[in-house]
Amino acid sequence: MSIRDTSDNRRSETESMTDAAVDTARKAAEAAAEAVEDTPRERVVAAAGEAIEVIVSGQTEATRALESIGQAVLDGATRMQQELVDFVSTRVREDMETQKELLRCRNFDDLREVQTKFFHTAVEQYAAESKRILELSSKVVQRSAIGAA
Repeated sequence: MSIRDTSDNRRSETESMTDAAVDTARKAAEAAAEAVEDTPRERVVAAAGEAIEVIVSGQTEATRALESIGQAVLDGATRMQQELVDFVSTRVREDMETQKELLRCRNFDDLREVQTKFFHTAVEQYAAESKRILELSSKVVQRSAIGAA
């Protein structure tokens, strides 16, 4: 499942939850309105209290889902940040080592060999890092989708 599909599913689930909460609140309000007609004040107050409890319950569930999503995103961002710091650190060390190797070159063939090795290694490492970041991003989306459910 792609990130876009997961995001669309989460959006659809959120809209469904919102629609359900609105529908429940509407029903509770209708029940309260019916209770007002020809009903003692105590029943009206009780019906209003029930409506408030339903609304608060829905808000509590939504808040828990948002907390779970937020924690998943924060954890994922922290992991990605550490991954990127490690990657940049490795690349800087390798860049410095390549500079030392370039200074030791005695002819153009040596220079070409060092540069070729450097570029091949860099391309491989950047591709691998991109893959790791995409995997981490996918995990964040999956965890936040689970938290929203």
